[in-house]
Amino acid sequence: MTDARLAEIERLRRSVAEAEARVERRRANTDLTDGNSNTTLVNRQLGNVQAQLAAVRAQKANAEARAKPIRDALKAGTPIEFSDLVDSEPMRRLSAQRRVLRTQLAEPATAQEAQAKELRAQVADLDDQVHEEADRLARSLEGEARFAGAKANALAAVLERLQRPPAQADEQDAQLRALEREAKAQRDLLESALASHAGANAHDAGEAANPEMRFIASATVATAPSWPRKLPTVLGAALATLMLSSGFVLRRELLRALPERGAAAPASAAVASRRSRDLAAARAIENARSQAGLRLEAIEGLAHELGTVGEGGRRITVIGAVRSAGTTMTAIALARSLARQARVVLVDLALGAPELSIIAGDPTAPGVAELVRGAASFGEIITRDRHSCVHLIMAGRAAVEAAAIMGAQRLAIAIEALGRSYDYVIVDAGSAADATLDQLAMLAPRAVLVGPELDHPQTAEARMQLLQAGFAEVSVLIGIPRGLETEAAAMTQAAA
Repeated sequence: MTDARLAEIERLRRSVAEAEARVERRRANTDLTDGNSNTTLVNRQLGNVQAQLAAVRAQKANAEARAKPIRDALKAGTPIEFSDLVDSEPMRRLSAQRRVLRTQLAEPATAQEAQAKELRAQVADLDDQVHEEADRLARSLEGEARFAGAKANALAAVLERLQRPPAQADEQDAQLRALEREAKAQRDLLESALASHAGANAHDAGEAANPEMRFIASATVATAPSWPRKLPTVLGAALATLMLSSGFVLRRELLRALPERGAAAPASAAVASRRSRDLAAARAIENARSQAGLRLEAIEGLAHELGTVGEGGRRITVIGAVRSAGTTMTAIALARSLARQARVVLVDLALGAPELSIIAGDPTAPGVAELVRGAASFGEIITRDRHSCVHLIMAGRAAVEAAAIMGAQRLAIAIEALGRSYDYVIVDAGSAADATLDQLAMLAPRAVLVGPELDHPQTAEARMQLLQAGFAEVSVLIGIPRGLETEAAAMTQAAA
């Protein structure tokens, strides 16, 4: 039965490849884009050219409107004062100097004829400079208007040519859409076959790899109260324990210091130094717990938000603004939080530094690389998180380059099939500097950016890169500093 399923899957793969090849050939021969919309390439080009033509004509009119009053003032010989029409740094400087000189010339103290004559000469020189600067601005604006006019003429010619499309364009577009519908139908059949094959393999092996079976099994009578919430309780208990421990430490040090009141000053200094180190260590522990708790509260809030956004938040890319930002720990915590109420699979695409094997029930299981290479089937690459019901797909160990994996058609088909079988597909993508952002945006279009700080320059730059790459929405979380991963992991498991 397994051989028959595999043969059917291979046949469907060949059919998908042939259908997509026919689409590409038709697209190349007819110079048409994809047929997802009912608009031909010519019509889309017409819209773009019309928009560009309107913008260029507006630019020309604006330049002419600014140049005309300047040119009229120069021809009439009237004074040119500083205004929005002649807004430039040299003009502002010259106008300020002229005002100062005129003020000095108008003062009664300027009684000597030689001094007044010198000031009038300076004012006249500044007037000449103002006229020269105004003439330069007028010529610049007139040149801008001429350039915009030439560009408008060229766009008008392109628009006229596009308005006479070949008669067969609509027929070619219809043929392309028919081929694309056929290719999509073949892909849907292949994805359904892959999902069915994965479920059958999990059932035959006696494992809980079938998400539907796990979902039914989890719908049992609750064994734990829904209130009080575990996370605040754990954090409160941890804080109380820290305060009690700090009190015992301080009491022990104070009692130890009492018999030594008559000791020498160096001994007292040593006791004070040791007491200071103990207090610093206690503060460091408290700060670490506080940071981990706040971090997990932010992840809990994001998980609640993702539960309300619908299909747009079902496939999520978790990516770091910088390396070592705690991206993997964030992806694990988010997956575990969502898994309390939904079916979740976590995929390791941090191909430069994969780390999900540290929580895998079977760290030696094949992963994405083996699937792309054809060395493992869809059902064989799914394993489980040791501490939750999250399913894992690791990066794998096969010798396949990261670029080949990210561009593989099998990866795209696998992510699409996972999206049909699970409620949430979370991708650990590593750092933005090492990832192929445009391909990740197509696989999982909702992004969670992990940065060192919310207002850090690298965080803002990475967020802009994600939006430009095509991610529909980007949520930003503060990363866990190096050394706090173990603390956060323990608190996540306690809250799960």
